[in-house]
Amino acid sequence: MLYVGALLVCAVLAAAAILLGGVWHRAGAAVLVCGALLVLPLFAGSALYEVYVKTAGERVPAVVLDTGEKRGVKRTTTLSVCRVVDASGKITDLSEQQNCHGQFAPREHVVLHEDPTGLLDPWVEPATGAGTVDGLNLGIAAALFAAAGLGTYSAGVRRRGEKAARPVGRYRAGETVV
Repeated sequence: MLYVGALLVCAVLAAAAILLGGVWHRAGAAVLVCGALLVLPLFAGSALYEVYVKTAGERVPAVVLDTGEKRGVKRTTTLSVCRVVDASGKITDLSEQQNCHGQFAPREHVVLHEDPTGLLDPWVEPATGAGTVDGLNLGIAAALFAAAGLGTYSAGVRRRGEKAARPVGRYRAGETVV
């Protein structure tokens, strides 16, 4: 699923760069839009994941069994992990992508938000949490999306305005157009 998202981001980024920078000749708008589109998935992915799982998901009480760290694939990074058990006895290993950043202690009560379709991993939060969505990630994602959209719109409007102002027809070099 990650590869599909990465390919989609690359395709949209390339299309924006070609259209704004190459076809419309709006280099400034192309840099703004491509920068926003490059950073947007970093915030929008986790924000949309959290919104979806918290609104449509099922809240399941659980207890943290153990926390720790594991080495990444290249053995240069350490990642926080949590092992939790829910009320039915199902044991789930959670990583930083599921909101386990080492903030939980063993035997702490938490809440798992599970995807109703079962396609996504559960999201964990403290049992004292209100189940609200983090507004900062969502706000940053909305601002980046708006910057990309407004940059594309303004480049298109400026392009059409200049196209209408140009005189129609062929002129020789040095000829004055009245």
